[in-house]
Amino acid sequence: MKRVIPFVGVWVLIAVCVAFVGSEGLTATVESVGIASLPSAESVQSPPTRFQQAGWAPADLVFNQASGMFVLDTSGGVSRLVADPQATPRIEKLFQVEAGYSAQSAAASSDSVFVTSNSKIGCTVHRYSLTTKAVSKRLVVANAACAGIATNGSTFYVALPSLGEIRYWDSWDAPSAKIWSLPRIKSPGTLAFDVTSQRLIVADDSGKLYAVSVADGKAQLLASNLGMVQSIATSKLHIIVASGKKVLFIGRVDNRREKPPAGLGSLTGGQIAGVVVDGDDELWFADYDKKLVEGPFPLG
Repeated sequence: MKRVIPFVGVWVLIAVCVAFVGSEGLTATVESVGIASLPSAESVQSPPTRFQQAGWAPADLVFNQASGMFVLDTSGGVSRLVADPQATPRIEKLFQVEAGYSAQSAAASSDSVFVTSNSKIGCTVHRYSLTTKAVSKRLVVANAACAGIATNGSTFYVALPSLGEIRYWDSWDAPSAKIWSLPRIKSPGTLAFDVTSQRLIVADDSGKLYAVSVADGKAQLLASNLGMVQSIATSKLHIIVASGKKVLFIGRVDNRREKPPAGLGSLTGGQIAGVVVDGDDELWFADYDKKLVEGPFPLG
């Protein structure tokens, strides 16, 4: 929500200028008065919305254009985040990953929220239906751990670091997975689906970032030396990476690191657990240390 800036004072001042300057110097006077009186874009932006509550800490943050923004917390709970301009921001609990499973990452489609988790038996994906509110799960692989998850709507993708693979299913009801072996990628971990370019963005544990074609699973190196990547988001112009206490921006055109927009050089100072870009191409982030989710921050 943007604040409406009153301009009454500007017109009163212009009238005074007409009286003292005359019509001949009016144009230059109006121009200087108008520019000096207009607030900067940063001051027009409303204060960011903050989601925070006692005993709660975010572990991952996801967004879908149709269904909204969701957070996976450190206890394995999944909640919807509701930012109502007329009320207090709400954290609405949807479901809890049961005991014995360690939740790792989340993804959202228009009708479901997915969570990867590890247990004694291996890697499992939990699915929460936003329509029926039912929770279902399926074993991805026995005796191996999983990391990131991403979805493009019907298909969902799971990273298996120890196997050097990404496995994917064309739908939740698909009988079996398809497998991409990724010898170029060392321990694939964090995943995101890049809607603009229709590809997967994958980070490994060496700080390298790759694009993976969803047509054939071929990987292309995008960037390196990114540190420990916790979360990936995509905007119209950038691939955005959460690494430690920083949010890094990589240009789509040349895959080079760029300076972050004003106001995003340093955020709250804690470990960034998740980043997403909403439907207005604005950034939200989850801070693990400060135990909050905050946004939106303009990327223009």
